[in-house]
Amino acid sequence: MKNKGKLFSIVVLLSLSLLAISTNVFGQITYTCEVKEEDEFIFTVTTLHAEEYGFLEQLSVGDKMKIKITDITEETDYFDVEYDEWAMISKGESFSSTADSNSWEDVYKDPSDPEALLELSYFVLTPVSDYLAAFAEANSEEGYSSSGNKLTKSSYDSTSQIITTFDSNGVVSKDELKLGGTVVLVLSRGGDGSSIPGYDLPILIGLTTIAGVSIIYIVKKKMLK
Repeated sequence: MKNKGKLFSIVVLLSLSLLAISTNVFGQITYTCEVKEEDEFIFTVTTLHAEEYGFLEQLSVGDKMKIKITDITEETDYFDVEYDEWAMISKGESFSSTADSNSWEDVYKDPSDPEALLELSYFVLTPVSDYLAAFAEANSEEGYSSSGNKLTKSSYDSTSQIITTFDSNGVVSKDELKLGGTVVLVLSRGGDGSSIPGYDLPILIGLTTIAGVSIIYIVKKKMLK
């Protein structure tokens, strides 16, 4: 009986070990890139509260920009997404047939990779909620948190926030800038800008850093011109 008891214990331990190994191997998520070459995205300023924030004064509701994906290359650790970019134009204007510039984004397969920087990202991999959760967990000390398809970057004192929403394909659909609990800027994908009662608002996309928190980098690009 003692030998049978020992044998049973060994079998149980081996089973638990195999279960742990299987969970580790098969529980890993494989992230995929869902954007395609020739995809186009227009981003429009839809909300702006510029009276108190000088760095927003060069924007207007309805300002818009465009990007078009030109090439996607899968590397070992990331997807290299290249795209043409049309600079901000005013509401009612039409985009030129020729892009103003071109750029690229390395979208890392492992969201916890130290090189995975989402502050300037148009794209993430899918499944989006899992990708953002893993990124936020790895970068929580930098003020990141996630909820579903939303990624929030908070300043150290939590007075400023950038809230980025991605669609199911991993493309930014909306960026919101909150200062002191008030939404002062919103950038939405597609559509025309519209005013919000009590605010003079535009919207932009991309993220950069101002006062210790990321800010839609479109603003920075517009200001540097």
